[in-house]
Amino acid sequence: MRVELIHERDAEDSCGFKVFINGEPIDDAEVYDIDPGAGHSADDPYQFKEYAEGMAGWVAEASPTVAEVLAACAIEALQSPYVEGTPTDPRVIERYFALWVRAWRDNRN
Repeated sequence: MRVELIHERDAEDSCGFKVFINGEPIDDAEVYDIDPGAGHSADDPYQFKEYAEGMAGWVAEASPTVAEVLAACAIEALQSPYVEGTPTDPRVIERYFALWVRAWRDNRN
């Protein structure tokens, strides 16, 4: 199986994605875009809690394999200079993030 992804970035607008499997376009693809600098600057950063909670929702809804990779990417992104209010201890970030993922999963059921 061959999976191909086209990422169209418009600097003045949002990004778009086209996904193909074996050359055939698919319409039902989940796209997770982790880019803490998108639409924000160091003068106008994301806030840790709101950014982390949003990404925790993605992790809660993703398949187990994707969720594991997505969580690692999210935790790394939370340490970006474009995210304000992030705890300095990575263990605290991971603990908060795990709690938010669990809360999303609990609320889903």
